[in-house]
Amino acid sequence: MDNSGICGIEGCENQSYKRGWCNAHYMRWRRHGSFENQRKPDSCKYGHPFTDDNTYVRPNGWRVCRTCESARQTHDRRKRGIREKGSASAMSLFWPKVNYCGPMAAPHLGQCWAWEGAKNPGGYGQFSRKKDQSLAHRWSYENVFGPIPDDLELDHLCRNRACVRPEHLEPVTRSENIRRGVNFTGINMRKTHCDNGHAFDDANTYINAKGHRKCRACAAARGRRYYQSRKENM
Repeated sequence: MDNSGICGIEGCENQSYKRGWCNAHYMRWRRHGSFENQRKPDSCKYGHPFTDDNTYVRPNGWRVCRTCESARQTHDRRKRGIREKGSASAMSLFWPKVNYCGPMAAPHLGQCWAWEGAKNPGGYGQFSRKKDQSLAHRWSYENVFGPIPDDLELDHLCRNRACVRPEHLEPVTRSENIRRGVNFTGINMRKTHCDNGHAFDDANTYINAKGHRKCRACAAARGRRYYQSRKENM
């Protein structure tokens, strides 16, 4: 056994722990039978890359993801703030169900705060306390920015329904929320031209009895084709 007090593995200068190895090398040998790092070499378990700017090494030799560590510290500060302020127990039930290392929505928005609790069939988080039940993203927004106006609803700027990060939520009207959506209705509302390339302007657009937007040029063309077919069959 090496009694020098330094890990016996070449290139390692950590304090000796057992068998002449440091704690990190000894635990790797005990768990995996090898001194090689068994973690993914290019990213942490949440998928954040181990780049120079996003990585630091602890005294025991373990690599740490700065993004995950920052999220953990933010979560700890929030929990400490809850205890210091003595606020309602609802907050201590809500925030532990949030994963601060959620998917990256967009560079200017940052990472989502993913709700890990119960969700409704639409994918939105549900937060229950005693007999009260509310949508998780609405509860989060109201507890940070205040009440939502009655005539508005929250739009997820990140397009992630499970996200409860208040900065990713914006109060908008229902029609605007539908227009921004990625479903069939939202895609059609954002169209500026019909399928045949005619512009949806005031002169070329009308609303049918079902409330659908229609192209006048295409309707006129259909009418001419119908009239011509009737004329040929007479």
